[in-house]
Amino acid sequence: AASVYSNRAIVCTKLNKLELSDSDCNKSLELLIQLLNNNNDDTIISNCKTLMTKVYSRRAMTRVRLGKYGDAIEDFQSSIYHQQNVSIVNELTQLMKKAQDKYYDTEGKNYNLKRNRNVNNNDNSIIIKNISILQNQNKYPAAAELLPFYRAQF
Repeated sequence: AASVYSNRAIVCTKLNKLELSDSDCNKSLELLIQLLNNNNDDTIISNCKTLMTKVYSRRAMTRVRLGKYGDAIEDFQSSIYHQQNVSIVNELTQLMKKAQDKYYDTEGKNYNLKRNRNVNNNDNSIIIKNISILQNQNKYPAAAELLPFYRAQF
C-alpha cells in the first residue's frame, strides 16, 4: 500500500496537484514507518528503507515546488541519510543546497540543519559510510558541506 501512495504522488506531481502529492507521500511514509516498527525481517526492512528514501526525495521536491523550503530541506536530509548510492547522495545534496538558498531568499536567514528526527540512532553504519563519502571533497564537492552534520550524529 505504501508503494501505491508513493507512485500516486509521482502522478500527482506531474499533474501539478502538489498538495495531494505531499499528502500521498505523508501517507506512504506513515505506512512504511508502521511496517518498520512492526517487523524484524531484514528483507522487508531493507525494502522499506529503500522506498522511504525515494518517498523523502519525492516529498522534498514537491515541497520545494510548494515553497515549503524548510520542510524540503529536512526531507532531503532524511533521504540523504538513508541513501546507498554515492552519486545520488551528491545529487540530493546539491538539491538540498538549492532549497537552502531558496529558504534564505524567502526567510532572510540560513536554515540550520537539525539532528535528523527520522534517523534510527542505532544505524551508525550509514552515517559512517556517508562520512567517508563526504570526506572525498574533490569527487563530491557539494556533499562535503554535510560532513559536520553527519559527524554530529554520533
